[in-house]
Amino acid sequence: MQSGLDAFVIIWLRLFVAGIFFTAMSATLPKEKHINFNKRDILILFLCGLFGSVLNQIFFYYGLKITQPINASIFNLLNPITIIVLSYFLLKESITKITLGGFAIALLGCAFLLDTGSFSLSGSTFWGDIFVVINAIFFGTYVVLVSKLSGRFHPFVISKWMLIIGIILTTPLSWGALSTTHWTLIEPNVWTAIAFIIIFNTIIAYWITNYLPSITSPYIMGMYVYAQPFATSLFAIALGQDELNAKKVFCGLMIILGIYLAQYGRKRASKTLID
Repeated sequence: MQSGLDAFVIIWLRLFVAGIFFTAMSATLPKEKHINFNKRDILILFLCGLFGSVLNQIFFYYGLKITQPINASIFNLLNPITIIVLSYFLLKESITKITLGGFAIALLGCAFLLDTGSFSLSGSTFWGDIFVVINAIFFGTYVVLVSKLSGRFHPFVISKWMLIIGIILTTPLSWGALSTTHWTLIEPNVWTAIAFIIIFNTIIAYWITNYLPSITSPYIMGMYVYAQPFATSLFAIALGQDELNAKKVFCGLMIILGIYLAQYGRKRASKTLID
């Protein structure tokens, strides 16, 4: 986001506003939803806050500064790979050949849809690329960890404590940038962009991420990352900023088919375990 604001200012604003929102929403829940966390839950919450609201954002924003947007998009495709590997080893998830086939189809559809012509690896973008890869690993770790809490605790409660932990950890790092920011000079279009990021990329994203593991596998949830470029293309087409063509339709169908096969493979594996 080219706003002139320091990355730590944007990160802190996201965490602070979203933290207020989820704290307010948690207060509306019945008392039985506020279950006492045991020591293991507290550790997992802390790690979720560390990996999912602090480290992944820091590495992403600073990585994006010194790499190309297309590089960041390509390396973000590692998110589902990280989630699959960690789900297999940490959660003992059963991964079938059908699931892996669906994953491969969705990955290829997403890769074909992205404009990879400008993708390049060079010395000037090396550390930015590394940071984006680390961001993907941290995010995948968070998704797997939060699955141990989702279902037992309301997503509002999980999000609240994750973000509070994030605020505590980032405030000392952000204080210098926050205290030197000229808030009155920030243009309205920048505030609009920040509001969009807070509402959609933070509040809604955290709610969905902390809720979905209660109804599906983390690696199936991670695969929906591959639907984002297609959804972005459809949004741009609706706004008249892009055109629908055979390539977009074909890639979109590949992504949809891949996600369907992954879901089918998981259901088949679950049925086999039950039988």
